[in-house]
Amino acid sequence: QESFNGQIELDQTTKSIILVPNFKNVLNEIRCPVLAILGEKDYVVNWRNTLVIYKETIGLKNNLLTIKTFPNGNHSIIKCTTGSVNEKMDRYEICDGYLETMSNWLKENEFGN
Repeated sequence: QESFNGQIELDQTTKSIILVPNFKNVLNEIRCPVLAILGEKDYVVNWRNTLVIYKETIGLKNNLLTIKTFPNGNHSIIKCTTGSVNEKMDRYEICDGYLETMSNWLKENEFGN
């Protein structure tokens, strides 16, 4: 990590802005179930790196982490071909299984009825 004018921290590898300093430490403090939903065509966030970080932190705790990836999903879990922010979308359709994933996870973790 490096600091830019003492205000913005940048990741050394990606040069992306770090929005949450000490992110791994923050994740290590989580003590509730987490559903990580990731689009495999996400060009905003590196979903593979996110997956590794989640597994190394939340995933080390007793069954707190559930992961679901959507192969044709972009950052918003919208069906896409490339995932690029410049991709022309004829229509916006959420990935198949997204709503079921959310609903089932909520029920399994006893959130709501």
